[in-house]
Amino acid sequence: LDTLRPPRVQERPWSESDLLSVAKAVRRLAMNEQAGRAWLTSNGLVRRLGKTRRVIWGDVLRALRDERSSETAPPRPSLSRRLPRSKLLKPTLGR
Repeated sequence: LDTLRPPRVQERPWSESDLLSVAKAVRRLAMNEQAGRAWLTSNGLVRRLGKTRRVIWGDVLRALRDERSSETAPPRPSLSRRLPRSKLLKPTLGR
C-alpha cells in the first residue's frame, strides 16, 4: 500500500513575501472569516492584482506589530465588590 501513495511534500515555512488570497490570509490569522476580511480591508492590506484580490503576508505582520505596539496596557480588572477578609488571608495562611 505504501508504494501506491504519493510521497508527502513538506510545506515550506511561511515567508513575509508570500502572496496570498484573502481567504488564505484569514486562515493564517486564525480568525472568523467575516472579521478577518473586515480587519484586512480596514487596514488597507487587500490589494488588487487584475481581477483578483491578494494580501502580502509581510504587510499583515507589520500591521499586527504596529497595532500591538500602539496599544496601551489593558486596564486591570477590578472587583465589583470587596473580597471577604478570609479570602484575602487564605494564600498567606500555612506559610
